[in-house]
Amino acid sequence: MASAGKEFSGSLAPRLFKKKVPDDEPVTAQSAALFRFEEQCNNDCPMCSNTGEAALFFHPTETLLRRADFLHRYGFRRAVVTGGEPTIHPGFWTVVEHLAADGFTWDVNTHGRSFAKEGFARRAVGQGLKRAIVSLHSHVPATSATIFGTREDAHHETVAGIDRLVDADVDVTLNCVLTRLNLGELEEYLRTEHARYGARAAFKFVFPTTLGKGGSWEGIATLTLRRRR
Repeated sequence: MASAGKEFSGSLAPRLFKKKVPDDEPVTAQSAALFRFEEQCNNDCPMCSNTGEAALFFHPTETLLRRADFLHRYGFRRAVVTGGEPTIHPGFWTVVEHLAADGFTWDVNTHGRSFAKEGFARRAVGQGLKRAIVSLHSHVPATSATIFGTREDAHHETVAGIDRLVDADVDVTLNCVLTRLNLGELEEYLRTEHARYGARAAFKFVFPTTLGKGGSWEGIATLTLRRRR
């Protein structure tokens, strides 16, 4: 990112980074359905791509169960459970147990805080959890809390949740959204988290979207990606 290059504009980014799947693409054993529980979250990340629309906050459990049955009928046996934060949905266990009963395995896109609770990670594994994509944007508690839009305790809960997931033999990917607050910390972040988890955790670095409620946040407003020559 050192040399000058072309900025990816808001209109260009979706075309470059969103994979278009044909409507008639057959469902296979590798197919995974994105299964959104809600947009509600107990973090308040200022760059969040969610809309913040109240009507989308919690889909009723009965609706989610019908959607699970729909996916099963169409041959899906793998889902990516997401939100918002899916683990705080009041029907979380009801739905994932239903998925497990239908032969599903599932990944979860999460901030990881719920997994800090004793037994939560192992119970999830027992209901088919295979991989966790956990948002962790900084190893520095103050920076992490600012990007999470909450208190430093939330950062420590996330780290404890990652520890529990790793101990339960879940494949963990640490998802770091790049912002102006953490760009200067990336090398130290990698060193710190690699020293903590080694090969037990993978890393994913992503540029934030300007869609959703976070589009005007100054921490990402003029962040650009430059192509190395």
